[in-house]
Amino acid sequence: MPQHPNIVLIVTDDHGAWATGYSGQAPGLRTPTLNALVRGGVSMDRAYTPTPVCSPGRASVMTGLIASQHGIHDWLREHERGQGSVCRVDDQITLPEVFQPAGYECLFSGKWHLGASETPRKGWDRWFSIGQPQGGHSGEQRYSVDGEIVTIDGFKTRVVTDRALRFLEERDRKRPFFLFVGYIGTHGPWEGHPERLVEPYRRLGFDAIPKPEPHEWAIALSRHIGDTESLAQYYASVTHIDEGVGRLVDALEEQGALEDTLIVYTADHGLCCGHHGVWGKGNGTEPKNMFEASIRVPMALHHAGAIPGDRRITRIVDHCDLFLTLPDYAGVPLPEALDRDRLPGTSFAPMLRGEPQPWEDLYCGEYGPVRCIVTPEWKYVHRYQHPTNELYDRQADPDETQNLADNPAYAEVVRDLRERMEAWYARYEDPARSGLNQEP
Repeated sequence: MPQHPNIVLIVTDDHGAWATGYSGQAPGLRTPTLNALVRGGVSMDRAYTPTPVCSPGRASVMTGLIASQHGIHDWLREHERGQGSVCRVDDQITLPEVFQPAGYECLFSGKWHLGASETPRKGWDRWFSIGQPQGGHSGEQRYSVDGEIVTIDGFKTRVVTDRALRFLEERDRKRPFFLFVGYIGTHGPWEGHPERLVEPYRRLGFDAIPKPEPHEWAIALSRHIGDTESLAQYYASVTHIDEGVGRLVDALEEQGALEDTLIVYTADHGLCCGHHGVWGKGNGTEPKNMFEASIRVPMALHHAGAIPGDRRITRIVDHCDLFLTLPDYAGVPLPEALDRDRLPGTSFAPMLRGEPQPWEDLYCGEYGPVRCIVTPEWKYVHRYQHPTNELYDRQADPDETQNLADNPAYAEVVRDLRERMEAWYARYEDPARSGLNQEP
């Protein structure tokens, strides 16, 4: 392995962990590239987002902080006046600012969604971002090329891939690179994807996808539940992104750089497509939800010849862990200005290399005044501004069908989990940026 391997970090939008060919939960879904990355690498099968909605989840990927630290608690309406003029993570150290001092060339292509998306952000040597408003998945769209606004026609998945490939071709071959690719194809609207991909999925049947009545808290998107066209479009979007990732892998192989590159595929959060009677992520219901399909994300890591392959790791990890794993794996020191004690994550780089590593299987997540704790045995969701809480036995009820929170027999379990969760947040949250101060 080179002293500092290249890193390609791919982050999709609204891509549930269940929606991959290798998960076994979406029969008929074609993701040959992702399947190959997992066969040759590692799938973190219990990976989570700290917050199940776009901007906070992306901020956690970029900063290693939870929402109650970086202060972004919901998606940013950048297309609305006054909402998108300021980058909301400019006061934090982001991933490119970790890698750039170590000599990395930092390249960005795709969705930013952390404020001021059309202006190149600090730490990036090259910048290509999807403009605002985000719009549909094809046709003429706004993009920012190093700050210059241009209009490009075509499918966004292809456009974002094309620019990433151009960066790989034009990069400084004497330097390692950190390439971020942000796809949005899996985000709504669930229409307008390549017909050659959509048409075969219309005949699939989607028997493995739940089709219950809408949840009592479900918002208007519940109209998509059980709709074959919406599901066909979603599956097609996943396959289209998989093709884009395949083009990136091919380019690395052609350049002789594949064995020098760690490829990471994940998503900002998950998506319910009928699961629990919901279509959407954490804000697919009101009050907000922390269903597994909303908070679980795919996380595949591949480095040919360096990471032992064909492994499915079931330790609980999240994006804060990934933030620390990437520089640790690459042998890049954290900047002195970054307060390690403030970071809630833990690097799992030893696990990737196949080394034994002590690990606490614990996840704490939030969406405004809704917080959640997950252990191997239990999942507890506490709503600070709504009377309904949830407790699920993860071993006996992995599909979260029986809420035990109000059962007196489990009062001690609830009390213990809530105490652990609140102690965790007391350790890490910034009281001035706490999600508990947010509207429900």
